[in-house]
Amino acid sequence: MAGVLTRVAIERLAVVLGLLLLWQGLPLVGWADPFFISSPSLVGQRVWEWIADGELPGHVLVTGTEALAGLVIGAVLGAGFGLLCGLWATAQRALLPLMTVGNALPRLAFAPLLIAWFGFGMSSKIALAASVVFFFIFFGVYSGMRAGNQMLIANARVMGGRGLALLWHVHLPQAFLWIIAGLRLSVGYAFAAAVIGEYLGADRGLGYLIVYGKEMLDMTQVFAGLAVVILIVGCLDVGLRRVARAGWRWRGGEMRL
Repeated sequence: MAGVLTRVAIERLAVVLGLLLLWQGLPLVGWADPFFISSPSLVGQRVWEWIADGELPGHVLVTGTEALAGLVIGAVLGAGFGLLCGLWATAQRALLPLMTVGNALPRLAFAPLLIAWFGFGMSSKIALAASVVFFFIFFGVYSGMRAGNQMLIANARVMGGRGLALLWHVHLPQAFLWIIAGLRLSVGYAFAAAVIGEYLGADRGLGYLIVYGKEMLDMTQVFAGLAVVILIVGCLDVGLRRVARAGWRWRGGEMRL
């Protein structure tokens, strides 16, 4: 298993290095204008300057707080409604059509409305991130509950399984993969929502850095801000995969993510 993981890591690293070399080489051979695409070396230099000046941690803290707060709020509410609809047929009939319609709406288009309601501070970005995360978690939990082995659930009930014990030992383990998949998707979208909220109005955060670079026609700053977001989301995704593997024994079997 360790050998497989090492090989996968090497393959992924090779792909990333290949893309970076291609990016660095395109302007050198005249196939792209460096003004528009910058280069990995310049982007890395800009990120290092932000770190050396002490500017980056403050911006990361603002965007990270907005995204993670939205992730927690959206996940708690989404999981609650997902469990409600998955366990209670009446709630499913009443709420599922509304959830389906709500999921089809372009939630990021509501960002100006949320800013009008909550102002230009962190609250509007948290609300936007939570509204995006909510539907990923809701449908992940609901689908996992509905996709469970009904025979196993029936047998557990015959043996006396009820309430929280049935939920903890039968329903949630069967929905485990669906929940993790929803969380992994939600992390990236939570950061995207926070950054887009900062596009529309903010004086701090990674989105602010990206917008400021765009307004100054500084593509290096735009790519540097995007690179920091990608790195943070990638690290969080790796952490979620480790949590999933650690909790896999709860459900049983071997996990490959």
